[in-house]
Amino acid sequence: MPAAGVTNFRFHDTRHTAATRVLRKSNLRVAQRLLGHADIATTAKYTHALDDDLRDALEATSNPRRNPTEHSTDADEQLKCKGKDD
Repeated sequence: MPAAGVTNFRFHDTRHTAATRVLRKSNLRVAQRLLGHADIATTAKYTHALDDDLRDALEATSNPRRNPTEHSTDADEQLKCKGKDD
């Protein structure tokens, strides 16, 4: 990966990204099934709710036509940075 300019990357990071994206579109149980975890507490460690996710969910409660899982790609960039310490 260094040739591509990617640093501090582990293939395992892709599981965190996938779990978080599934959580945004569905729920924790679906992410649990995707990852094959027996204990949902393990799945919770893989999913990352960011401040933007919480804000979008709260805004969606006041606007029933708005989908809380559709938000800017800024949250994806924050997720990339967050996964480095996990």
